[in-house]
Amino acid sequence: MNRRLLTVEELSELTGLSKNTIYCWVSQRRIPVVKCSRLIGFDPRRIEKWTEHERPTKTRPRLCLLDGNWEQIIHLVKKIDKTYEETS
Repeated sequence: MNRRLLTVEELSELTGLSKNTIYCWVSQRRIPVVKCSRLIGFDPRRIEKWTEHERPTKTRPRLCLLDGNWEQIIHLVKKIDKTYEETS
């Protein structure tokens, strides 16, 4: 049986998630993915099951969800560094 996998772009359109979020979740193993070397795809049946049962409805803000807002990322990194320095 030859099934077609979804691309990141297609999954983004279907779920409303940004491509950056999808790539981040793939690296964190938070979303089912099929990998072949450096290529990734998504099995529509596994994604459907995941959206029904395992997809979080709310998540804490994470750097990967900022979608390239570098000013916000730099601000958060500085805040983390400052907190670390205060606790050391």
